Amino acid sequence: MSLRDMSTDRKTLWLVAIISTVALLPALFLPVTYSRMLTAVLLAAAAVAAHLLIKKRSILSHNYRQVLGLLVIVAAVYIMLNYMSGIYFGFYQNYPALSLSTFVRYILPAAVVIVTTEIIRFVLLAQKGTAISIVTYFLCVVSELLLGRGMTIAVGMNQFLDIVGLTLLPAITSNLLYHYLSKRYGALPNIAYRLILSLTMSFLPYVPAIPDALNAFILLILPLIVWIFIDALYEKKFKKATHRTSKWTYVGTGAMLAVMVCVIMLITCQFRFGLIVIASPSMEGEISVGDAVIYEAYDDQTISEGDVIVFSKNGTTKTVHRVVNTEKINGQVRYYTKGDANNDVDYGYITESNIVGVVRLKVSGIGYPSLWLRDLFK
Repeated sequence: MSLRDMSTDRKTLWLVAIISTVALLPALFLPVTYSRMLTAVLLAAAAVAAHLLIKKRSILSHNYRQVLGLLVIVAAVYIMLNYMSGIYFGFYQNYPALSLSTFVRYILPAAVVIVTTEIIRFVLLAQKGTAISIVTYFLCVVSELLLGRGMTIAVGMNQFLDIVGLTLLPAITSNLLYHYLSKRYGALPNIAYRLILSLTMSFLPYVPAIPDALNAFILLILPLIVWIFIDALYEKKFKKATHRTSKWTYVGTGAMLAVMVCVIMLITCQFRFGLIVIASPSMEGEISVGDAVIYEAYDDQTISEGDVIVFSKNGTTKTVHRVVNTEKINGQVRYYTKGDANNDVDYGYITESNIVGVVRLKVSGIGYPSLWLRDLFK
């Protein structure tokens, strides 16, 4: 390949990467059906352009067939164990049910997105360079978000945090694995692995009712486990000279995983503690807009006047106010609440069934980025 061809390749790959990324971003805010179809069309065009216009390709490891087979087995075992977990968690009817319409609107676009994303990833990563690798990674994370919930349900802070914990963080770790595999073993192992993981459940009439937080945790750590396993199995013997660097790489990966796990645990509150960002000034003086509070999930703890609690009257919106009075009527305890900065007590009362948790800790100011993003999504 001549220097002129290399220069043309470089310009083309940047055009493909940047135009694809910019074109996909608006699709994050469309309804899921339309966003998947639009994403499939845009990525298909980008994949064709990348394949035809960019000539350089990576030299694949001679182990790529073994890795392909291993990933198919891992994906199949995961699906089997996932389905068997329904014995414990129960099952619910798959929605939307499999039909020709569902296949055209959901399954086919998802398959196209997966295949074309991996083709684009493989072609762009073959060109080498840190900058293009980062841009490609961002593009692929966006495309994976579009396979999930997108950002159209982020109508409030709680929904936005659900997306971060249940969709975005797993997409971040998954694409670390896909990047690693693509550079060494090409697009096919990623395609096979992702198609099995993403689409198998779509063909089943009933699926296991695994809690979202547990499912997110599994999807968060599974890519890292697969990465470490494949690296140890096929790459270790080539890395003896860089053993120390490799050790610190694992330490960094482990630390990043620990942080992500903690974030998911707090955001979803499927465990003992939860996190909520304060978006209104009703508690000014004690808790300000932009602060984050960590609360302990309510489990019959004693709640007294003066305690700050998290409660929900409509089942979705969470409020953080102080208990100013309690009374017991016909065996039922009624709690009256008020924001410290409000002149009046909240209308009505709440009962134990409305209490989400008891505030244990305030962290000042760390919620401002989330509030800015929320305002942007609005």
